[in-house]
Amino acid sequence: MVAAMQINSFVRRGKLTNYKGITFHSRLEAQWAYFLDQQEIGWLYEPSRMRLPECGDYVPDFYIHQLKCWLEVKGPVNADTIAKPMRLWRLLKGSGVKVVIGTGEGRVMVPELKSDGTVSMDGFIVNCSNCEGLWMANPNSKDSCMCIHCGEKKGGEPSLLASKNLHECGVPTRWIGAHDPLAYRAVISDVIANGSLKAPRKFPVASQPF
Repeated sequence: MVAAMQINSFVRRGKLTNYKGITFHSRLEAQWAYFLDQQEIGWLYEPSRMRLPECGDYVPDFYIHQLKCWLEVKGPVNADTIAKPMRLWRLLKGSGVKVVIGTGEGRVMVPELKSDGTVSMDGFIVNCSNCEGLWMANPNSKDSCMCIHCGEKKGGEPSLLASKNLHECGVPTRWIGAHDPLAYRAVISDVIANGSLKAPRKFPVASQPF
């Protein structure tokens, strides 16, 4: 079962992919949409075109009302590919709406301004132990463990279940938001191999519908 952690040949940059009657610009975008559906999280695909100062037109991939965030999906992540979502994040600071970058490795990046003025790009998918809700947070945020659904202040912890399901939806999970990625790879590999995950609820095993 260790082979389940190997990287799938999912990177088909620019390959149009149809899912739920929507044509996505890449297979990776469709995989993230399918993952959100598996988590019972509603989403809108490219709902708005924006004009960003100094960056021109920008169409974010997803808006997720339930999580109050824009989600931009990127395969290769570098300064150029995330320039527009980072500009949007700066414009939205203090508004209560987050900008999240989802990668081809199952990682989420949630920009957060640190006390020293630098920007942290850490992030993880968080699971609430009280209501079982999911959200995405930066561990450097003072509110990272406060559930956005039920308000529980100590309800958040990195969700191995969500990361496992993201992997099943076709996005290889090599790095799931931990500060020690090798340690977390070992944990998620053990979960997949031995079924040792204590799941708050049972999600169906996903087979990609595209």
